[in-house]
Amino acid sequence: MTPKLPLIISVSALVLLTGCGSGSVVDATGKSTQNTEHTAQEIDFTDPAFAVTPVAAKAPAKGGMGPKEYKVLQLTNKARAKAGCKPLKANAKLTRAARKHSKDMKVKNYFSHDSKDGRSPWDRIKAEGYKYPGAENIAAGYPTAASVVKAWMNSKGHRANILNCKLKTLGVGHHKRYWTQDFGWK
Repeated sequence: MTPKLPLIISVSALVLLTGCGSGSVVDATGKSTQNTEHTAQEIDFTDPAFAVTPVAAKAPAKGGMGPKEYKVLQLTNKARAKAGCKPLKANAKLTRAARKHSKDMKVKNYFSHDSKDGRSPWDRIKAEGYKYPGAENIAAGYPTAASVVKAWMNSKGHRANILNCKLKTLGVGHHKRYWTQDFGWK
């Protein structure tokens, strides 16, 4: 039996990147090219700067996020603070788009920014009523918020999305071991 390995992919409105070892870069026109550069910077999530305040399981979290999703927002904002960026604000519309995409990937057994029905992240985000989509990170196989944020921070493309100080809002979607971060400009 081959063990399942966690996967992560990042996409940005300016340049769409896959930093999860797939070896390709997709530009804003959708054309794919080979990418052999893979760099990662280790992040120590045991550092007190990454401490997360527990969220009660029954309490609704900001932006429509559940506890695990909200923990991703908290960890993302801790990393942004260390880089000098303002915190992202939770957005319910982005959260709905992200959660639906994570569930769709699990239920339909695929892993891609583009849905099986051909919709792009921008299509899905706008369908939820959010007009300013900025970037998307996806991952599969990570059991916890800390493990998925650590993986994203150790991937050049994902880290670039998380630390893009011009992005202002975030929606996080989690279903089983599928994760989506949808970022917005406003």
